[in-house]
Amino acid sequence: MSVYIRELAHELGKQGHSVDVYTRVHNPKDRQTYSLGQNARLIHLRAGEDEEIHKLAVYPYLPDFACNLENFRKYNDLQYDLILSHYWLSGWVGEYLQQQWNVPHITMFHTLGAVKNTIGVGDDEPEASH
Repeated sequence: MSVYIRELAHELGKQGHSVDVYTRVHNPKDRQTYSLGQNARLIHLRAGEDEEIHKLAVYPYLPDFACNLENFRKYNDLQYDLILSHYWLSGWVGEYLQQQWNVPHITMFHTLGAVKNTIGVGDDEPEASH
């Protein structure tokens, strides 16, 4: 999925669109912003500890991530015409921001956890517990 998102951002940027890909900091040594090519960049935001954590451990930090994204957007005077999410966790953030920004939001799932678990491709997708 990361390769797909990087390439999509890169190609949209080459076509003249401004693309920001937001993700959670995974390593305290990461810079906040990395170029993904013309008009495209990767932006690391804090949400929980600045280290790799299990994907479901991120769930309680989604409101913090959304707040930090909004603060970054406001501080840098950014506006977006569209939100594109690629996983159910980012879909939650995208839905929240869609309501705040009044822009379209698209969520694109690259795999379905139940199917992935059934055929044994990659790591198992855990059940979310609330």
